[in-house]
Amino acid sequence: MDWFVTPEYYLAITQPKQTALANQELIMTYQEVYDAEAYNFLRPLKGFKRSQDTCKHTSSGKVTYYDWCKQNLAAVSINKRLKKNFNHRIGCWLPVQHISGWSLFWSSFVAGSLIMFGNSLPYVDMCSLVPTQIFRLKYWGNWMKNRPFVLIGAGEIKDQIYRKSYGTTETWAAQIIKESGSRSQCMPYKSGKMLSNQELLLRSWIKQQQNRRFQHALWIKIGDLGVINDEGLWIQSRLDLIYKRSGKSVGVWQIEEAIKKANGESIQVVVVAKHEEHKGVKWIAFVDSTKWPPKMPEQKYWQPDVVIPMPNSKGIKPVRKDLEKYFHELFR
Repeated sequence: MDWFVTPEYYLAITQPKQTALANQELIMTYQEVYDAEAYNFLRPLKGFKRSQDTCKHTSSGKVTYYDWCKQNLAAVSINKRLKKNFNHRIGCWLPVQHISGWSLFWSSFVAGSLIMFGNSLPYVDMCSLVPTQIFRLKYWGNWMKNRPFVLIGAGEIKDQIYRKSYGTTETWAAQIIKESGSRSQCMPYKSGKMLSNQELLLRSWIKQQQNRRFQHALWIKIGDLGVINDEGLWIQSRLDLIYKRSGKSVGVWQIEEAIKKANGESIQVVVVAKHEEHKGVKWIAFVDSTKWPPKMPEQKYWQPDVVIPMPNSKGIKPVRKDLEKYFHELFR
């Protein structure tokens, strides 16, 4: 089974709370789209607040737009690596408005592959899924062992499914799909920089003849934290998952990794942060382990303040916000 992170394109897709990006594309907020006369077909989106010109991510979401030339380029670049042809059966189960839904559908159409919908899981050779669907499939026998490709989006896949393998899928076309389990690389025609706090900035540009205010280059704050090493660019986590504790910035994923390491990485861990006056934040660890209580890190700094058994999610990937609500209900 090969796992590929496939950078693909948006087609006027909204992405709440983060910037939706595409290679050499028009990037606008809802209100900016509404103001532009050339995009009257998006007028139902009236009423959303507009962000600053720096395109920092806001709760209003974003909209991107691109032409058929870019779509065909994405299809060719994907098929160049996956080598899809008329003998392949492709499972297209994601909505067309999803980042992977339209691209997989169109690239399969270009390759002449058989496009399958509905209850076709046992018959497909390749498919595109989100991490939540991958999480569910682990309960469905050995289906994934007999499939050559499973394409995933940008979301992190937990250790029980596969080690971290997500990258900057919103910003680069699938011109480089590396070996199984590898991480995305920076494309040569894109530029970016890293701030002192490891936050990534990516360069993009806007083209709009009817409206001059869109004609300038941007540094886009994508809200991701990364590390640049010999392998390329490694996305660690999100900036909003870092908290101040006793005067030091700590990411919740660091606590999660420490607990997994203490248990041989054979468990699932989700850590949420609860603000308090004493240390600034308290770590609440939800742990799914066959042995209870699970082992905790020897270093006191990485030890959670509260450890709770993971609630039964019935095959659905645990969501951090849902676990926060669950904790408040337990101790209110």
